[in-house]
Amino acid sequence: MADAVRPQVRRHVAETDLRPRVERRDERPRQGGGVLQRLYRRGEGSGVAERLLVFKVTDGRGPLCDFLGVPIPNEPFPNLNDRASIKKIIRDMIIGSYVVLAGVALALAIAVAVGGLWWWLG
Repeated sequence: MADAVRPQVRRHVAETDLRPRVERRDERPRQGGGVLQRLYRRGEGSGVAERLLVFKVTDGRGPLCDFLGVPIPNEPFPNLNDRASIKKIIRDMIIGSYVVLAGVALALAIAVAVGGLWWWLG
């Protein structure tokens, strides 16, 4: 099976340009923007535009709630990407890893103590 696959892989590698590309960030073509624009233009003429919402998070909940036909909540718009929340998540992860490490060390110490007693008294 592997011998049958190798020629296909070699042909694919030969047909594909796999050399590393070094380009400056501002010289690279934008790949995703054109696809979205074409899809949006295709949707405009097909009657789908009424069911299409182009949502920007910076606009808040208003446009989204209006589009969905639901009332706007009185709570503040959630923002989980601010610096304070990310730092809290990282801090909680570090504390959790230390707790797990302490639990493993304690379990290992108990196992060594019980094994030592077993050997000493046995």
